Amino acid sequence: MEEMVKNGDQCIVIGGTHKGKSGMVQDLKFSKTGQVTLTVLQPDGERFKTLGKNVKQTHNANQGLKKSSENPLFGLNPKGR
Repeated sequence: MEEMVKNGDQCIVIGGTHKGKSGMVQDLKFSKTGQVTLTVLQPDGERFKTLGKNVKQTHNANQGLKKSSENPLFGLNPKGR
């Protein structure tokens, strides 16, 4: 199972309109329907919104946590769902 990205992580977009772009994850949210949405801040300062399913983590903001089982945020279900 892949680890979900978090605010501050570096990511690359692997699908959708912005495929191939990369940057830092910001403003991670869960919609009412359970979809993950986020903003990606590119190195040039440009921002765009995309779905969480379209991004892949390239660098973890919390370097001390390598395994997802050691990550205190791993497996948390938003809003108790």
